[in-house]
Amino acid sequence: MALLDRLRRRPRWEDPDPKVRAEGVREIPAEEQDQLARIATSDADPRVRRAALRRRR
Repeated sequence: MALLDRLRRRPRWEDPDPKVRAEGVREIPAEEQDQLARIATSDADPRVRRAALRRRR
């Protein structure tokens, strides 16, 4: 299964690069408030957390 997991495309908000994650957060539909809340409270990078907070408004 590990090979399939590596080949499966992951959402941009799960990318290792914080810039890509912040851009990916902007692509999350506003209706997905739970996902935005998780990112806003748990992401390691403050830019990504701020992007998620802005999407929640």
